[in-house]
Amino acid sequence: MRIATEPMKTHVTTLLISLGLASCLGACSKEPRPQEESSSPVDAAPNAPLDLAAPPDLAAPQADAKQTPSGIPFRVLQRATSTERPREYDRVTVSYSAWTSDGKLLDSSEKKGRPVSLIPYRIIPAWGEALQLMAVGEKRRFWVPAELSLTGIPGASTGELVFDVEVVGNKRRPDPPTRPSPLVTPPPRAQKKPSGLAYLTISKGTGKRRPKAGQRLEIHYTAWAPDGRLLDSTLPRGRTLRLTQGRGMPGLVEGLPLMTEGETAQFWMPAELTVDPKRGKSQGPAVVEVTLVGIQD
Repeated sequence: MRIATEPMKTHVTTLLISLGLASCLGACSKEPRPQEESSSPVDAAPNAPLDLAAPPDLAAPQADAKQTPSGIPFRVLQRATSTERPREYDRVTVSYSAWTSDGKLLDSSEKKGRPVSLIPYRIIPAWGEALQLMAVGEKRRFWVPAELSLTGIPGASTGELVFDVEVVGNKRRPDPPTRPSPLVTPPPRAQKKPSGLAYLTISKGTGKRRPKAGQRLEIHYTAWAPDGRLLDSTLPRGRTLRLTQGRGMPGLVEGLPLMTEGETAQFWMPAELTVDPKRGKSQGPAVVEVTLVGIQD
């Protein structure tokens, strides 16, 4: 549920980014958010020849093509050099080229002379699934149908796209917390509020203070959709989120004052409590685990 902070552009790397939670949580933070770590650019060799002609099997996969679990046809173009496969929260470095079904080259990292860095859970589902099936050094061609490609993203193609993708490298990141169970219905021992918010303490706090309006807070959080998908987490990124109590997502505005410093809690939030105050749009129901790291007056 992470929300892109820059306007959507027409190139594929930007269009792959999905909407998310982080800027909704810290929507009214006055401090600039630190930039995500990125892979080091890999410069192309001078005058390196680039063959970006549309592949001969662009229109349809060959008979020997296989399918991912969601039904995306693919062919292995280059075998892996490692057995390491990216996880949904790892940072994956890839080289790619993308064509429309009529042979138009949409974008290519080869033209830029460097690969791109992506996190599977923060990109469109078709790519997120594909990257987790591949190993470092492997290259595949994917025929992505319209319903699984860039549908719904402003300025994006809604037809079938063909991607050649190579996993160049993978940076392992710390694991997020274990998914809560159940995800859809809070357990009976959870406290329930009239707003629909449900709250369960996972570990007690080390202090006695509770957040008050206007105070600066430092938190770690992880959010899941009801179907178990990881939506966003500060833990793999290795840094906390800073926000002002009383501003941001309604579920946390109500939930954080229930906590004490050092406490970890899980919140079951209906859609109306995950509204992005900047966009006025709900993020959908979610389960959010929060650790209140600190309170500043």
